[in-house]
Amino acid sequence: MTAVRMPMFGILAFGVVFISAGCMSVPHGDDADSKVDTEASLAENVAVEWKARQVRVQIMKSLLDSGSVEENREAVNGMVDGDLPILMGIGIIDENGDGRYVVEVNHDKWNDIDGNWTKDLDISANSLDSVDQALVNFSRMNDIKICSKEMSGYQAVEKYLKLSSENRYSKFSDYRKEVDDYVHCAGEWAELVQVPDGSGP
Repeated sequence: MTAVRMPMFGILAFGVVFISAGCMSVPHGDDADSKVDTEASLAENVAVEWKARQVRVQIMKSLLDSGSVEENREAVNGMVDGDLPILMGIGIIDENGDGRYVVEVNHDKWNDIDGNWTKDLDISANSLDSVDQALVNFSRMNDIKICSKEMSGYQAVEKYLKLSSENRYSKFSDYRKEVDDYVHCAGEWAELVQVPDGSGP
């Protein structure tokens, strides 16, 4: 089965540019007292790959949550052959009792203090590449709408990374909140997303 372009449904669809995951440098823990010494060290620890991954997964959740059971299964059935078992195997996608596929957004489970994808599941570096590629494949099959602005999946993630590139926080949880606010068009994102940047449709 090859990737096909799926109709958009619900309030959000999903997209991203593929960034090699490889050996990442990811932030240290998320406890309330976690601090970094300098902005530079934080910038080094918070990898672009991590931020892109979080927005992919969060938008995927919104997409699969927002449609009917039939639309939910149609979107999953249109995935690149082999990607669904990969995402189900790592615990990103699960099938619930009413026949829907659902996404579990659990950043604590997927990112430990050593920068690994997960501390609860056994996953190798090669598997990490497969997981990220599966997320990218899914994203490329859908147009998305964020803050009522329609764009391609590639443009949506590129826009997020560009608009958030200067933001530096001392706690891991603040990065998560930023991703969530972007996806749900909260706070200043409603205005920022509408600003022309040359990458719009």
